[in-house]
Amino acid sequence: MARSLTALAPLPALFVALALLLGLEASLPMLGVGAGGWCIALAVRVPAIFALGRIGRAALGVWLSGPAEELVRLAVVLGFANSADEAYWLGLGWGLAEVPYHVLESAVLWRLQQGAPAQGQASLVDGAVAELVASPWSSWQLLERYSATAVHVGFTLVMEWSAWAVLVLVPAHSLLNQAFLWGAGRSVAAAEWGALAVSLATLAAGLALAL
Repeated sequence: MARSLTALAPLPALFVALALLLGLEASLPMLGVGAGGWCIALAVRVPAIFALGRIGRAALGVWLSGPAEELVRLAVVLGFANSADEAYWLGLGWGLAEVPYHVLESAVLWRLQQGAPAQGQASLVDGAVAELVASPWSSWQLLERYSATAVHVGFTLVMEWSAWAVLVLVPAHSLLNQAFLWGAGRSVAAAEWGALAVSLATLAAGLALAL
């Protein structure tokens, strides 16, 4: 886990450098607001997944990700972000809060998979991401965190531009996650590079619309 976190250390620096390049005003409180928003979205999603039972939990989590995150994000943006600059930092805080969670989740799933009998591993790990879980410190998973953070910043900026964008972002979020899992089941490399391309396009669109 320590090695994974070390490889992710440049992540915040890259987005801080981008903010400086764009001349955005720093807003450290918005980092905390964004992190808190992500925690609320997680708290909304997880109980619903477990309440509906074990069967189909992974797939349900994917489809719930859009409504849970984007509706909470909308409330946080409307309540706290008064400018595109603040929205940028809010989105960055949201994305950074997700990093340690996914690093820990990956480590836990990997240990469960290693300790489970072969016939029981399928119940622990979705087949579409088995290769990712099999190597929790892989460069693909590290790249995924960079991509996800760019998406969070981009979505937050788009929502700052127009609250009505939530009507598009809710299904888009779920569909992006579902498309990634579908792609990872066929080629992890292709799925990760595709996710990076989409994330950079999303970030660019958010910056173009909000700034």
